[in-house]
Parts: sequence; structure tokens; C-alpha cells
Amino acid sequence: MSTQALLRAEDARNSAFDKVLHGTSGKGQSGLRAMMAKNKTANSAAADEYFKHWDNKAAEDETSAVRQSRTDDYASITRQYYNLATDFYEYAWGESFHFCRFAYGEPFKHAIARHEHYLASQIGIKRDMKVLDMGCGVGGPAREISCFTGCHVTGININQYQVDRATMYAKKHDMAGNLEFVQGDFMNLPFPDNSFDAVYSIEATCHAPSLAKVYSEIFRVLKPGGIFGVYEWLMTEAYDNDNLEHRKLRLDIEQGDGIAQLFKISDGIKAMETAGFELQVNRDLSEDINKASAPWYWPIGSDLRHAQTLWDAVTVMRMNRWGRVVAHSIFAALETVCIVPPGTKKTADSLGKAADALVRGGKEKLFTPMYLMVGPLFCDSTAKMSEADVANKPAEAVEQPAAAAAAAAPEAVETTAAATNGQDDKNILKTTAKIDRDNRQKNNKFDPSQREVSDDPAAIRKQVEFYFGDWNFPQDKFMWESCGGAENKPIPVEKIHSFKRMRTFQPYSAVVAALRDSQFLDVEGEEGKETLKRKVPYQPMANARAKTEAATVYVKGFGDETPNTQFDVESFFAQFGEVKGLKLRRTPEGLFKGSVFITFADEEAAKAFVSKDPAPKWKDHDLKIMTKQAYCEEKSDLIRSGKLEPSSTTSKKFFEGQEGGGGRRNGGGPRDPDDWKKRRDHDQKNGFRGGRGGRGGRGGRGGRGRGGGFRGGRRDNENGGGNKRSRDDDNGADEPSAKKVDTKEE
Repeated sequence: MSTQALLRAEDARNSAFDKVLHGTSGKGQSGLRAMMAKNKTANSAAADEYFKHWDNKAAEDETSAVRQSRTDDYASITRQYYNLATDFYEYAWGESFHFCRFAYGEPFKHAIARHEHYLASQIGIKRDMKVLDMGCGVGGPAREISCFTGCHVTGININQYQVDRATMYAKKHDMAGNLEFVQGDFMNLPFPDNSFDAVYSIEATCHAPSLAKVYSEIFRVLKPGGIFGVYEWLMTEAYDNDNLEHRKLRLDIEQGDGIAQLFKISDGIKAMETAGFELQVNRDLSEDINKASAPWYWPIGSDLRHAQTLWDAVTVMRMNRWGRVVAHSIFAALETVCIVPPGTKKTADSLGKAADALVRGGKEKLFTPMYLMVGPLFCDSTAKMSEADVANKPAEAVEQPAAAAAAAAPEAVETTAAATNGQDDKNILKTTAKIDRDNRQKNNKFDPSQREVSDDPAAIRKQVEFYFGDWNFPQDKFMWESCGGAENKPIPVEKIHSFKRMRTFQPYSAVVAALRDSQFLDVEGEEGKETLKRKVPYQPMANARAKTEAATVYVKGFGDETPNTQFDVESFFAQFGEVKGLKLRRTPEGLFKGSVFITFADEEAAKAFVSKDPAPKWKDHDLKIMTKQAYCEEKSDLIRSGKLEPSSTTSKKFFEGQEGGGGRRNGGGPRDPDDWKKRRDHDQKNGFRGGRGGRGGRGGRGGRGRGGGFRGGRRDNENGGGNKRSRDDDNGADEPSAKKVDTKEE
């Protein structure tokens, strides 16, 4: 039986247990009535399974092995915790299980809703967006955010009882069309790659055994241009694990809140960056309050002065310290006479202990439940190579910035109509697709998930050795920085295996076994924690960029893109010899232009391909074929003659740890739409000598021309304007493209 099948079987058993435990409460009654309706034997079993990780394990005796044991069993801990605690939460707190900030005079429920609205606005959630709620509880935040923005929210939750209740509430509020709730483990999301426009998590990913891993799963399911925002539970940098009192506080929070292990703020930030997110916002909202406002922890403390309404006082009395003392005594009596199931009092005591620790952690600034992190996918690092059939050569990671010989052509924006530069290309397959400016994600048709799962060791080695190879490594920002460049630091095999195309290689053990036989790479580390590095560290190479550009060919005529175009084009070029890299060219909006840059083993191989007679054809159609250098020079000539309009922006280009400048020319001010024409007229009158565009000028062959280079390539299938991070995408809007202009205005 496959691993996935085993996971599904485990999920089915867990869901069946949850249904036995809760009976029909998932579709109706809540709070105290639901507690009393629980199956007593099942609740006792759930309590035993949960508390075994903390019983008789004092802070003084905590070891890394004890923490690892909890981490390994995170799924059971989280599921059973919410089997035990959900009814308490709904009874005492409501349907949104999270803390919040309080404005002066603001009622409790309003503050809870505002906290959710604030996250939605920080992420930029809009009407009709497809959004994922990681750890959705009983759906309170999902309902509020969907109402606030008009988006569609899918909630994922490991606990079937909470999924049932969230679904019930959605129907009750007549929101079933905008909400969907799914049972599953967010460490292994049951959704295809590129499924959601945005993802958020409110105090839920703290249950993950690894923040980097859960954030990487979020990265995987985000569409190109997607964004992720989270309110994370984190220990502050003031926390000292060697301080016994600090450690006791952390353990009380973990036990009372179903958390395998809490991490520090620095760990959270690093995890976001490791997963591939570019942090736009990261700050502790618990510190970002007015002094006159109530602290986030006041509802679970002992001070009722902050209650703004009678309902606030009633609500808070259920969960503050004095209310807990009374309630827990009642639960003990009810458990004694078998009205509530065994384990109820122990659960209540654990929740109370955690509440006290949370208050102390807030007061002493050792803990925050609302560290806000918001980030889109990285948009400027290099691309993961596409996986072709085993017989194919690896292709298309990044294209390097152009060498000086090819840098003559200023970067421009190209439309399909201008791509052939006025030549007679009647038999070349044209593109007919139109740019979708409202939903740019639709412009990119690439879908690597269609590849079949394989354990072929040769294909595994080829793919991974490509990432570390002399051609890709210096251009691949993620790989370069992860390995420290020439320092040759090891990188976890698990991280490499998380790359979108590497996920087609299963199981993980087959990947490790294949790499152990590599003549190029070293595998080290214990089972399950293997690392990988080059046997011989990378050494910077003179003229590497120029050699790459000289070996690159421009080919046009592949027509409109389909989900398999990338793989089909790779297969096509594989028949002509070793391929170092293949890049599908796209508009800034991510639409395939019908042309590619293909890098062969060396300049001789590139020239041999260009000189083939008869010339290669694509589906019985001619192809426009020329060296990249010739292509760049042709574009430069057309721009200088006024037939092509150079673009106003350029992008950063990464190589051996250095990035070239990017952004709008002339300091980023408003662009005069006729300025390029004025420069063209000036250049024509002066015979293209000196100044802009001349041989010694900024755009000329001897100057600092901006064209000819690639926009930092991407690893699997770049979306162009969508800004999908390179690790799982490829083919960006690139170098010197152009837009046809009307020369009659002269």
C-alpha cells in the first residue's frame, strides 16, 4: 500500500474515532451540552493519549528526546487536544479561537472581528479570491473574513469534529457557497500546487512540528503572485530555555494549548524566509498598542475593569481566573457523578494552567500570540529546473545576465505582433492567447503536477546535480545563499525534495539512496535528517557569463502554451544534444510569447544548432532560430531606428552573490511617453554617435546597455507578472523584448 494510501487510512480511522467521541454534536449542540453528550470511553481514551506526553515530565527533566517525542506525535497531540478542548472554547470564548488587541472602549466581540479584518487587509484579500485558512477551528474567522471581503475561503483542520461544526455554522449562516471545510493535516495539504490566491493562519500553525515545513506547504499551494499572512504564537527573544522558570512557563503553555513545541520570534522569521517568502511585514502586535488600551491577555486574567459591556463581563467571567476556579469545581462534581466524561476536569485544569502561563508570558514579554508576518512569494531568485522524461537533459533553471557582447539592446516590452520583427514568417506558429490583466495567474498555463511519480535514481541524480552544477549554482539565488556560495554549506535533502518538481520523485528514501551514489555530491547526516553538498566546492569562473550567452540560442514559433508546453519543448531540444538550460519567454503579465532561450553545452553546439540544414521544425511549422547575441543586436537596431519602444523598467540579475540594479530608469519618476522618441530623433540626427544610444553611450554596444540580459530566471515555471518565487517556478518575463511602434509619427 502506498504512503498516501496509508495516510488516508489513518485519517479515516481518526475521523471515525472523532465521530464516535462526539456523536451528533458536530452538527448541532455546543458547549456544556456537547460535553455531556460525549462518549465517556472515547473521551477517556483521548485524554490518556493526549496527556501521556506531559504527565510525569517536569520542566527540570525535559530533554531533547522528550521534546522530539512530542514533535513526532504532533498530529495526534493536536487532534486530541481539540477533541478535548473545543467545547470549552465555544462555551467560554466563542467561535473564533484567538486573542486580539483592544482599542479603548472596544467590546470583546468587536475587537475579535477587527483583528481578523486587519489580517485580511494586510494580506490584501479581495472579492472572489480563493483563500486558504490554515487551522480553521470551527470557522469563525473564515466566516468573518469572507463576509468582510467577499472571498471564498477553504478551511483545513486536522480535527473532524471542528470540520463538522464549521460546516454546520456555514450552512446556518447561509454561507455554504463561500465556505468549504476540509479535514486534513496542514503539514501535507490535500490540495494541488498553485491552488490559492492567498493563505492566512490565525494562531494555528503553532501546532506544526516545524514552521519552515508548514510554511513550505503553504508556499506550494499558493498561486504565482500569492501572499501569506499569519498571527503566530512565538516566544520572544527574551525567553531563555536555560532559565527553569521560563521553561516551566513554556511547558504550561504547550500542554494547555496542544502545542508540540513553541519557537522563538527569530525562528519564525527564519522559517518564513527559508520557505520562500519575502517578508513585507513582521512585527509583534502585542507591543503595538496604545497605553490606554487593554492588554491582549486581559480576558483570561483577573482584572474585569476592561470589560466594556455587561455581555463582556459575562463572557469574560467564564474564562478569567476567578470564573475558572468556580467552573472547574463544578466540572469535578459533574465528572464524579458521570454527567460529563472522564478527563473533563483534567482538561479544564490544563487549560487554566495554560491561561495563567499566557498572562504571565504576556506581562513579562516572554510570549506573544500575535506576531504578524506577511509576505508574498519571492520574485527575484532563480528558477528550479523543469523535470523532463528520464531521457531528456535537465533544462531551464536560470538565464544569466547578458555578457557585454550581447548587452547592446536596451530592454523592451514585446508584443506577439512584433516578435518576428517584420520578417516573412508565414509558416511560423503564432500565439493567439490574449493577456488576462484582471487575473494574471491565468496567463501562465504551466502545470508540473501532471508528471508521473518516479523513483528512477538516474533521473533523481540528474535533477539534483543540476541544482548544484557550475552552470546553475552561481545564478540560483536560493541555492547560492542556502549553501553559502563557495563555502559549500550543506543543505537538507528534505529541502531539495520539497521543490515542486522534486516531489514527483517518491519516496523520500529513494531520493536519498539515489544521491548516495552520486559522483558529484556528498550525502551526510542521520536517517531522515540527511544533508547534501558538493564534493568539490564551487569556484568562481572567469568569463562564465559570456560563455553562457555565447552558448544560448533564441527560438520562436511554439504557439500558445498548454500545461505540457514546457515538457514538450524540453523533449524537442533533447534530440539535438546536451541542454544546459531552457527558458520559456513571457510577457511581464506571465503570458508565453511563443519563444524560448535554449542554452547548449558550449558555443560550438549552439552554432551547430543554428546552422542545421534543413532547419528543425515544430509540429511541421518553421522556427525562427538565431543566436542570442544576434537577437539582442537586432532588437537594439530596431529600437534605435524607432520601430521598438524600450521598456521603462529593468530587473535585478543574480550571479555569484551579486545582484545588478533594477527598477525604473531616471530615478523612478513619472515617465514621459514621448521621451524615447525624443532620444531616437536626437540619435538619428547625430548618427548614433555619443550620448544615449550611441556606440559609446548608455544603450550602445560599448556602453552600459540595459538590454540583452535575463530577468532573474525561475526554477519551475515563472509567472512573469505574478511574482511566483523561483523555487517552484520558471521562465520569467525577460530581457530585451520589444513593442512594435508606428514610425509614421516621424
